[in-house]
Amino acid sequence: MASKKTDDEPLQTRQHNDEAPLSIVLRDFVNMKNNRRATVMTRFTVVLYMCCSILVYLAFSKGHAESCYGFCDKLTTTSRFSSSPSDSGDELREKQPLPSFANGGIIFWLHVPKTGGVTIRKALQRGNGQYLLADDRRKFDEHKKALAKYLKYGTDGQVVVFELHAYDSPPLFEMRERLHRWREIAERSNVPFFAFTVLREPVSFALSFFNFFHGMDHGDEHFEYYETANEFDLLNHAVVNPQCGFLVQGDVIFHNKMAQQTVVLPLCKAAYETLWEEMDWVGTTASLSNETFPLLRSIVKSSRTNGDANHLLAQNIRHRNKSPDKVTRSDLGPRSIDQIRMMTRWDQTMYYNAQRDFPFDKMQLVEDQKPPQRSTGRRRPL
Repeated sequence: MASKKTDDEPLQTRQHNDEAPLSIVLRDFVNMKNNRRATVMTRFTVVLYMCCSILVYLAFSKGHAESCYGFCDKLTTTSRFSSSPSDSGDELREKQPLPSFANGGIIFWLHVPKTGGVTIRKALQRGNGQYLLADDRRKFDEHKKALAKYLKYGTDGQVVVFELHAYDSPPLFEMRERLHRWREIAERSNVPFFAFTVLREPVSFALSFFNFFHGMDHGDEHFEYYETANEFDLLNHAVVNPQCGFLVQGDVIFHNKMAQQTVVLPLCKAAYETLWEEMDWVGTTASLSNETFPLLRSIVKSSRTNGDANHLLAQNIRHRNKSPDKVTRSDLGPRSIDQIRMMTRWDQTMYYNAQRDFPFDKMQLVEDQKPPQRSTGRRRPL
């Protein structure tokens, strides 16, 4: 595939990628025992933290083992989740046609926080169609009933967007079987169905996350507000593999340190395998304007109710939800960047794998298809 022109820096830390966050705490404690300057209180605090982490780790792991049973077991050494972005794996054999929405269709969007999602939402809401925003469990339960009717009986020429996002809405792991079933129903009913999500380069994600949740006063007790901030404040609140954690556990991963300890490598591999199997497109925040939005516009404008869909042209997109730049990339020294990359090494792998496995030049726009196809957009098996 052609190399992507982004400002993302290459992954520097590829060693010890199988090390879980809990093992890092254990290693640091061993190093502390050899440090004469460490106080008794500091050691006591670390021991207490370790004990709590182990108990919570075991409790969460049991639940994950049950939810992942039968799926994680399928992961092998040939998994698409590869720590090396140069490992191209199996190439897509031909271009993947986008679905034509000439008679309407459904767009399912898994909104990962801090990936440019509000910008995507506001742009899609400007179209003529139905927008189902499931940003909590109550709305999810309400909108899934409406979606079930659209899946079975069609959308009467409209573009129906179902956005799954934030708070206590179900994470990807909980949604996997339901999403697979929705797609099967759509195929049987001949209703075009397109599923996508967007990931973000992890250092950029960490900066955006801190500036939004800690640089703005939301009145949320989970996030300490900083009037002024520096790189040490950012590092103190950096989340371990936040994007993988969100796919596995949902919103709780962003403010629960104990929950972060339960995100282990097999779960991240399983999360990425789910993206590969169930998503038609996984874009990046850095390439929203020249990749994800052109794909969405191609689909939306094929509907007779949306005309030219110029609201999805890059020049007409208004960037939303801009956070204050209390900490910028230029504020981070090399050691701080390395530390963030170590804390997000599985997110790094997932991000580069998505660029490898979902190349823009392998996607065929609706207007380039002759004759127009009624494909559901499902990725063909290799």
